[in-house]
Amino acid sequence: MAEPLYRFSETESLIPDTSALIKDRPGIHARGHMTFTPEIVVEVVSPESAEQLFRKVNSYRSRGVKEVWVVLPHDTEVLIYAPTGITELRRKEILTSPLLPGFALPLEELFS
Repeated sequence: MAEPLYRFSETESLIPDTSALIKDRPGIHARGHMTFTPEIVVEVVSPESAEQLFRKVNSYRSRGVKEVWVVLPHDTEVLIYAPTGITELRRKEILTSPLLPGFALPLEELFS
């Protein structure tokens, strides 16, 4: 399965590593890209620059993404950007989200 392409405008499109859609809605363009905003996007940090990553996080947030999860495999951490602020979770903690009731992912499992 290909990573989803979200087209926010004629000049701005982003492809997260993965995303979560909580509400069912129309909006898949004939060319295969999404024309709506997901509730959650996940970015796994690769060798891309910090500047590029934060530009993407800011773009997602300015377009209405409710949570951006930034996975830092090297540091075994997850940063969650939400309207209430930024939460930093470490290896011994459990990733949850008010947007996904019942979802609980122990980070030790994610990073093992």
